[in-house]
Amino acid sequence: MRIKRLSRRIAIIALLLATVLPLCRAEVYLLGPKRRSATEGGNGLPGQEFQDLFDYKSLLEEPVVYNGVKSTLQVLLIKRPLEELLAELRHRYPELKMRADNAGVVLFWPGARGWRQRILLVGNAEQGNVTCFVMRLPEKTPNQPQWPRTLPLPPGATPEETILFENSGVSYGAFRGSLPPAEALAAVAEKLAAEGFTPVTGEAAGANMVARGELFLRSRPRQLLWIAFADDGSGTVALTPLK
Repeated sequence: MRIKRLSRRIAIIALLLATVLPLCRAEVYLLGPKRRSATEGGNGLPGQEFQDLFDYKSLLEEPVVYNGVKSTLQVLLIKRPLEELLAELRHRYPELKMRADNAGVVLFWPGARGWRQRILLVGNAEQGNVTCFVMRLPEKTPNQPQWPRTLPLPPGATPEETILFENSGVSYGAFRGSLPPAEALAAVAEKLAAEGFTPVTGEAAGANMVARGELFLRSRPRQLLWIAFADDGSGTVALTPLK
């Protein structure tokens, strides 16, 4: 279940990459960290960060705030096939736990002085390289972050995670509620309409009882918002400014 939720969150953020990562291909994804990593444990090298083990090209480094904690997101390009990179990791660190899903390979890398790294590896088979999304976080972060005023929250929902990209102005949130997806979407769509957002895909129209999400646009200021819901009550939302 955790892996499925991680995949859904990554998929929602993918659309934002045209704004956040202009140097990357559209099929790469953003790491959405979880309160518990998809891989717990590992045999990393204390004091040596994951990216120090390989030659890489830096694509992006941006300050972020995750659940109220200041950190940095790094996006790196390693010019090696994903399977080759994973084989070397397994050989050098046989106890390092990693797990793959349809978004990529997620792993947890222990660090020094109470910090850890959450890492998503996404391979590009055609070009034979790997895009790495690395976020450095403390061992403990707040369980319930303060919800950004820029993001809608369905009635009765509880915030679980937030990420603010300080340079680009992109904001992301994950929440959990009790409303059915179509009902939660209708409530959010009504609030967004009052704020000048226009639905794009039509799922928020209200007639579709299997609605799961919607893409919204606003002209002043120019913004793109994507929100999605799941049957288990979880949901994700992301907002990005448009130039």
